[in-house]
Amino acid sequence: MPEIRVWEPGWQDRRWTKGLKKLQHDQRDRLKQVLKELVESLASCKHPLLDPVMQRWGPTKWHAPGKQKQLGDWYEYRLGDRKNAARVIVCHDPTEQVIYLVARTAVHDLGRIERIVSSF
Repeated sequence: MPEIRVWEPGWQDRRWTKGLKKLQHDQRDRLKQVLKELVESLASCKHPLLDPVMQRWGPTKWHAPGKQKQLGDWYEYRLGDRKNAARVIVCHDPTEQVIYLVARTAVHDLGRIERIVSSF
């Protein structure tokens, strides 16, 4: 099973909190719950893209910018909100069996996600 590590500068980005505030209370609670379930599944999966348990979040390869491509395999997960905008970006280092929680967005702020990932 992979080890899960949180990359604090990206994961604690204030835009996540600001994005959540734009949603209704029940939507915020649901996103938080689904995010928790995603992290639990990542911790127990055999592979963050290919494991059947991960298919719930519609994982896709994510194209990391520049030198970040060399740090591992990048994946994007959809959290299943009503507008299908909430996303999580992870970096999987298969040699060390580590999955880094790098970035998340409640409102699909792609520009912000790319800036966060570029500093990973």
